[in-house]
Amino acid sequence: DGDVLMSAGNLTLTSGNATLTSGNLEVTSGTTKLNGNVMVGNQTAADELHVAVGAADAILRFTNTTTGHTASDGFTVGVDSSGNALLDQNEALTFDVQVNGTKRLTVLSDGKVGVSQETPAQALVVSNSGAAAHYVQVTNSVTGALVGDGSLFGVDASGDRKSTRLNS
Repeated sequence: DGDVLMSAGNLTLTSGNATLTSGNLEVTSGTTKLNGNVMVGNQTAADELHVAVGAADAILRFTNTTTGHTASDGFTVGVDSSGNALLDQNEALTFDVQVNGTKRLTVLSDGKVGVSQETPAQALVVSNSGAAAHYVQVTNSVTGALVGDGSLFGVDASGDRKSTRLNS
């Protein structure tokens, strides 16, 4: 009836194409190894994993037993139907960006943002773990956006507030 059933051993396709036109492909144990690009959609894969849809959102969803596994759970990465990039934490939990295993940016579920601060108490908290001076540079199209442009706001090594206009 067109089914392929394997109870033991390997199934190998050495050349040609394998197409599943309806139904599911399920691997319940073991390792599934794919050499080459994988396409989700009906285009030609341009990268190792390529998701392509028509006018709808193209979304990858990551879930686990803590988040649940429904369409409103987990974390999604994708492109909306207008072409905008999306990163979406679908849980009332934090969104963290890590560099080399260290949290550098945290967004809380209430929208507060911490830079090198995991528990920001204000809308934006920029923190420095050392005692050295720490500043935030603010620029616009009038001031320019180079190192010496705009204004600095921050705290010096003594803990005093400082603001400095960099360019005249």
